[in-house]
Amino acid sequence: MAFSGQERLWALAHAEREALARDLSGLTAGQWNHGTLCGRWSVQDVVAHLTAAASLNQWQ
Repeated sequence: MAFSGQERLWALAHAEREALARDLSGLTAGQWNHGTLCGRWSVQDVVAHLTAAASLNQWQ
């Protein structure tokens, strides 16, 4: 079965989310609190910002 363009994009998005979760799963507390290139934001702040959109939709 062939994927439509939208199905292919969602499959890629899910794969990237899984890869990010794997990368982040082994971080220590110190690594979560480490500074980033985003001003005063920690790794935790950046991840929260990047993943917040996943919990929002046009109705919220």
